[in-house]
Amino acid sequence: MTAVPPLGAGALKLTEGGFPATPGVPALDGHGFIPIDVHCRVPGIERVFAAGDAVRWPDPRSGERIRVEHWVVAERQGQTAAKNMLGLRERFDAVPFFWSQHYDVPINYVGYAESWESLQIDGDISRRDCSVRYKKGEQTMALVTISRDVESLKAEFEMEHAAAKPHSG
Repeated sequence: MTAVPPLGAGALKLTEGGFPATPGVPALDGHGFIPIDVHCRVPGIERVFAAGDAVRWPDPRSGERIRVEHWVVAERQGQTAAKNMLGLRERFDAVPFFWSQHYDVPINYVGYAESWESLQIDGDISRRDCSVRYKKGEQTMALVTISRDVESLKAEFEMEHAAAKPHSG
């Protein structure tokens, strides 16, 4: 087992369901959430990190600040924040996703689309075999699939690799 040096903290605040006013902590963004940068740091406060449902971060695919309430996103952000507390300078650029099984209907969602310009539907929704792409221009912002797990996984892979390229807009 490798020993990890202890990290000193003057204060540690864990919250659930909200972010109470705290002296020295900047105001929440205009939506009521904690803004963080790509390294899960709270801008303007040295050595303060945040993750989870209470934060909004810069999405590398859209260039917008987004917020996703999902335990996998919170877990991945927490992992990235912890690595960065140790000085690794890792970027949080995971593609959000969720899946749900409603009786015999598997639904997958990958990406993030608060707004879109067009929808591209492939397949037959009534037959529970389809995909719906939420698009801005030529870029797919999000994909919903019903009974098309492989297509969803491929889209996640493509979005992850597209995120490695700088956003141009």
